[in-house]
Amino acid sequence: MQQLTSLRASPAERGRADGGFTLIEVTVALMMAVVLLVSLTLAVGNAMQAVRQNRTLQQATSLAIERIEYTRSVPWANLANDTTVLGIDPLLLTGPPRQLDGTQVGGTSAEDLVEDTVDGWVDTYRTEGLDETTFDVATYITDAGAGLRRVTVLVEWTIGNNDRRHFTSALIAEVSAG
Repeated sequence: MQQLTSLRASPAERGRADGGFTLIEVTVALMMAVVLLVSLTLAVGNAMQAVRQNRTLQQATSLAIERIEYTRSVPWANLANDTTVLGIDPLLLTGPPRQLDGTQVGGTSAEDLVEDTVDGWVDTYRTEGLDETTFDVATYITDAGAGLRRVTVLVEWTIGNNDRRHFTSALIAEVSAG
């Protein structure tokens, strides 16, 4: 009798009794899986981009610190910009004397650039390549007054859609005795 009842049941009633999934349920489950995978892919992509940007910022910071450490090793008499390649620079105000526009690099005012074409050991501009990024490094030696010189390092690089990023660092160097 049980067998006869199950044969007389409609296909919809038999499907419910079998405990299987309908086509709509499978479609909804697949759509949820697709949404989940797309979200996960976007999250991983954003995380990888953030890691790349942070690594590039760390490299720029290292380049700036390296330039500052180099200037610390330069004798006071030679702590000046080598002006043989000093060209048009939007950060420099026309002189004489030429000045660094301090408001553009985190300062409050303009300071006179310390220039020496003969004895200046600090090259103002250089290009460094690390990994797949090219960094433009500018080092400016300025007279901070009271026997002090300021070393300002500006590192620029391109990320993504040609966005320029800046990292500036400043150091006050004291006059050595003698």
